[in-house]
Formats: sequence, structure tokens, C-alpha cells
Amino acid sequence: MSLTGLVRARRALRQAGVDDRMALERVPHTLNEVWYAGPYVLRISASPVSRRLEHEANVAAVLPIEVLYPHVVGHGRGPVGEWLLLRRAPGRPLSRTWGEMSDSERPFIETLRRITRWRLGLMPREVSAGQYQIWMEFPQ
Repeated sequence: MSLTGLVRARRALRQAGVDDRMALERVPHTLNEVWYAGPYVLRISASPVSRRLEHEANVAAVLPIEVLYPHVVGHGRGPVGEWLLLRRAPGRPLSRTWGEMSDSERPFIETLRRITRWRLGLMPREVSAGQYQIWMEFPQ
């Protein structure tokens, strides 16, 4: 755990208006600097010019409650880049459990991803499946 990383994390917590003195635990991640901070997850962009976390916060604001995306406590930009503070949700990240899943479980998760993308308008209603066309109709 680097001192620079701790300074960035505490600065972001202060900007979000939460107690920056709580214990911080660094979480391995490939894209962002990620910290567990009490009931929160803090993500700090590795790129000072990125707008990905801002975009994620904007998308999260319009997601239906059924998506179960964690509550966005705050997001902003500091001298070293952007940050996103989320309420920590129970469970384990899919990226950490994917390798433990069986070949029969993975297609189920992929189907859920496709349904979610369709419901969010990120995928056409008509989906080709080989020679068949599947019309996704779900009760509103």
C-alpha cells in the first residue's frame, strides 16, 4: 500500500463528504485503484484524463432499481484523476468468482448480461440465435 495511494483515497473520501479517517483496505484491480473504506468502495481512476467513472455514475443514476447497482455516494475529480464512491454491496465481484464457476454456470450469467443490456436499451429486441430469432418479451 503506497503512501501516495492513501493520500489520494483520503482526499477523495473528504471530497465525498465522508469520514476520511476510517481504515482503508487496498483491493487488487486491473483498471482502477480500489479501496474498501468501511461501508464504501472507493474507485480511483488510473488515468488523470479519464471520464469512465463519471460516465458510470451518470448511467447508475438512471438505472432501474431492479438492476441492483450499488448506491453512488459521490463522484468527482481530484488533482490526480476522477473517483467514484459506492455503498459497498454484499457478495463478491463477478471478476473474482468467474474462474470458480462451472461451464454450466457461465452461460446463465451471459444470458443475464444480455437481458440486462436489452432492458437498458443497449441491445436490439430481436436477437439472432443461429437460424432462429428470439423475441425477448417480458412483463413490464
